[in-house]
Amino acid sequence: MRKDLVDYKMNAREWEQAIDDYVIGKNAHRDKTILKLNLIYGYSYTDIAGKVDMSVRQIANIIPKRLVQVCDMIDYTRKFQ
Repeated sequence: MRKDLVDYKMNAREWEQAIDDYVIGKNAHRDKTILKLNLIYGYSYTDIAGKVDMSVRQIANIIPKRLVQVCDMIDYTRKFQ
């Protein structure tokens, strides 16, 4: 499932806060760093893979999975505001 991030109308600080709040569990610190590098700083999967010493394939699996989690939580919290 692809999320259109423009629809969320959030600035970098809000994305960073959402990532910090909603990425939890095993490897959360690593995944937070990876998401921030991609969403906020605009690094490519290849650049991120080099920075965190992982394969591009691993990065390509982590980002969409965690992004869906963050977006689902944003949608859920907005529903009750």
